[in-house]
Amino acid sequence: MKKPNPLPARASRATNLKLIFCQYTLGRVLLHLGCLARGGQWRFHLLGIRREAKKLWLQVRTHRTTISCLWLLPACMAVGSEVCAQDFATNTYSVSTEDFANPERGFYIQADSYASAPSAVPANLASYRINGKNSPGNTYNSKISLLLRLFYLDTFINAPISTNFLNTMQVDFDSIRAQGCKAIVRFAYNQDQTSPFNEPSKAQILAHIAQLKPVLKKNADVIAVVQEGFIGAWGEGYYSDIFYTGGQATTQNWLDRTEVINALLDALPVQRMIQVRMPQMKQKYVYGATAFTSAAPLSETNVLNGRNAARIGNHDECYLADVTDFGTFSDYDIGAGTSAQDITNLRNYLAAETRFAPMGGETCAINPPTDDCASAGGGADTDMAFSHYSFLNQGYNADVNDDWAAQGCMENIKRRLGYRLQLVSGRFRTKAQPGQVIPLTLEFTNTGYAAPFNPRGLELILRNAVTGEKFFAALSRDTDVRRWLPSTDCILNAQLSLPTNLPTGTYDLLLNLPDPAPSLYAMIPYAIRLANSNALSSAGTVLGNVWEASTGYHRLQQTLTVNATATNALPNGMEIPVLNYSAVAENYAVWQARNFPFNPGDGIPEGDPEADDRANLIEYAVGSNPNTSGNPPYMNFTFATNAFILSVQKGPGAANDVVYDVEGSPDLAPGSWSSSWVTLLENSPARIQARYDATNANGFLRLKFSLSP
Repeated sequence: MKKPNPLPARASRATNLKLIFCQYTLGRVLLHLGCLARGGQWRFHLLGIRREAKKLWLQVRTHRTTISCLWLLPACMAVGSEVCAQDFATNTYSVSTEDFANPERGFYIQADSYASAPSAVPANLASYRINGKNSPGNTYNSKISLLLRLFYLDTFINAPISTNFLNTMQVDFDSIRAQGCKAIVRFAYNQDQTSPFNEPSKAQILAHIAQLKPVLKKNADVIAVVQEGFIGAWGEGYYSDIFYTGGQATTQNWLDRTEVINALLDALPVQRMIQVRMPQMKQKYVYGATAFTSAAPLSETNVLNGRNAARIGNHDECYLADVTDFGTFSDYDIGAGTSAQDITNLRNYLAAETRFAPMGGETCAINPPTDDCASAGGGADTDMAFSHYSFLNQGYNADVNDDWAAQGCMENIKRRLGYRLQLVSGRFRTKAQPGQVIPLTLEFTNTGYAAPFNPRGLELILRNAVTGEKFFAALSRDTDVRRWLPSTDCILNAQLSLPTNLPTGTYDLLLNLPDPAPSLYAMIPYAIRLANSNALSSAGTVLGNVWEASTGYHRLQQTLTVNATATNALPNGMEIPVLNYSAVAENYAVWQARNFPFNPGDGIPEGDPEADDRANLIEYAVGSNPNTSGNPPYMNFTFATNAFILSVQKGPGAANDVVYDVEGSPDLAPGSWSSSWVTLLENSPARIQARYDATNANGFLRLKFSLSP
């Protein structure tokens, strides 16, 4: 590789070195730095940008000695002031007991479509969501936001899926989207319970999943979850001569099932999960075909990381029907049998896994008193809490569900299926100056059975009380609503940086929990509604309603006065920025349209219209302006004992679809680049920070930006 140019002569002085650091990172991506210190020299060179299709590699070379160059940083950092103003308000929020629809939770209805006789999605989904749907026995009414769409590929057992049926699926998803609902998706071939089964080969199933991949990815916004399907009657995985051997599984059977699961996970974006029929299926996937029923659940550090093992939940199609839920909690290994300990192991495993993965299903047979309400001597509603149920079939089994209505626990089940988030209190700064920082504290509780299982936006909105102009702070940058577990209090503490050009005036503070998909972000049915009625002042005065039905926002019943005299702290760069657009729904296409409205061709990832050697993908990834060349530095270099640390702050919302990878190399050899040379200290939505750990004299780092597929 060509060696970097020598340092300019003026870099030999420390005073000029500071200037070079800021000048080159402000205006040029190519950076040469030297740092002189007692006992030796530590040099780092940016070797430049290497471009590939939608990828940009940033390379940094270091020569190691133990020195400190922290004195470089103040030349490029803003200095904040101490907080002077002490104007705060505290509000509390009363609880609502109303039953209302919320995305991706609650009772669902089922509508099947056969390739041999396609049927349309019900046209009254929107009405069911708003007005509710009566149960088959008219014993209760529930608000519906979910549809189980089961596609039977019955005419394609030995053939590709036809273009016509793929087009029919697209029409279905369009209808579901237009009606404000989401789909639980499953594919099956038959309802055959007699061997030999009329089923496709593994190769045919994999080919079908490959065909379905574009449809699933295109419509992932309205897909709540995909159930594994494809194998056995109703796609429930049991009645098979190919994936079971006489009703039990060999090592090869488990490996074949794993191959199907991998294909299905690959057919979905990483933000979407699947469900398998039995918890043992996930154990065998995660730990291999020889895993025992005592296999441990994933640790909390390994959930919600987008890796395949963390993207698998469960569905139980015979909830509380007998001691094993008709085989849900059975051991299917050849010759193993199912002991009481196996059942306990599998129930506990499922309960632990579904803290952060989706759980749902249906009842299928009367089994009193086990399936009765807790108040009637059973454990249905308490077990739903234990197993973290997000959704259940309203239509089957009607006898079991009707018992819950008769015994008095149905209303509680309707409210608690899935998440039920409530705002408890809020503490607010009441005055601020443009360019200052406002602290925010919000306390929530989740009284539902489960946490939300798909990514969820969370943002504070400042709405001008006179003009209606809105500004947005993406609280979800630092707070993942999916970690708001049931029966827990969740306290959000945030520091928000107001823009320097924020117009003065009075702003109403509102809270929004939208779907982060750009296609759904502005659609009210896809925003989470909190279970609150009124806001109260610290003195107990009722301030007004919380839910704003016309926008899907929550009125915090608090205002912020922006003027020229308030004396809050100044930002230090780590606060959540308040923007004139929403970073929650940001992706590269949205960013490109906003920054290049009249010349979209200039906005391609590899483009550099202002010729500052900082390609558009980098501008997006680090939050700089692609239409000006005077952007501030985006790299921060620090040194510790035997360590060189690179830190890059991410652009607002860029973490939604940018992959940031840091790799190290001791010698720049083509095959030497590896993340094993690097300790990733942080990779949050706010920034990426990595340390080069090798102890040899030379070391190299490269930072790769790429758009997720």
